[in-house]
Amino acid sequence: MEQAEAQNKELNIFEVWGPMFMAAIVERHTGFHNVVDGHPLITVVESMETFCTEAEAADLTIDAFTTNPELNAVYHQCGGCTGVISGLRSLGRMLPQSDPDHITVATFESNIILMDECAKGNVDAFGSFGGYHQLDMCIKTAFWNVVLGQPVPEVVDVPMFLLTSENCLTEKMFGAVYWAGMPPNEWDIWPVLDTTSVGVETPTKALRMQYQGY
Repeated sequence: MEQAEAQNKELNIFEVWGPMFMAAIVERHTGFHNVVDGHPLITVVESMETFCTEAEAADLTIDAFTTNPELNAVYHQCGGCTGVISGLRSLGRMLPQSDPDHITVATFESNIILMDECAKGNVDAFGSFGGYHQLDMCIKTAFWNVVLGQPVPEVVDVPMFLLTSENCLTEKMFGAVYWAGMPPNEWDIWPVLDTTSVGVETPTKALRMQYQGY
């Protein structure tokens, strides 16, 4: 909306569905439409469901942009977002933001390929949803409960961040950049995250001695 208003430009968005039977995907769709529906500069065309597969996303992107030349933006809901990149590339439409024919691309999730395109300025934005931060907190809460024998919160809210071509390689979340910007397969140098701000401290041997005596 901000981009459309700043440029006084109509955005005709191709919304790429994931599996329509998943509650989380329906919520992402609903949240997206709660914001954009009714805006005079924004029109949305929805895809068939992709089941989060790269091939389906690529095929649907190619078909949509071939048959609807007025499309100039994409919102992808879930995994399989590299398919959008492949589809736009095959059409010669994966262009930098400085190009007047640039396709605005925003995704809820990301991966190494999409983050690389974002850093180049070809993808506009994505959400910080990803396994690194979730798994870090799951393991910590399991250790607190199973090893230390302490109660843990039933729900931990993990804040999401908007990552763009300007900050995707630098924005720190709990002490580390988004997982797709970390060195692949070099797990030993990925830091344990500092999640104290959301109420999950890192369990230690000293705490094990304190609570369990060994």
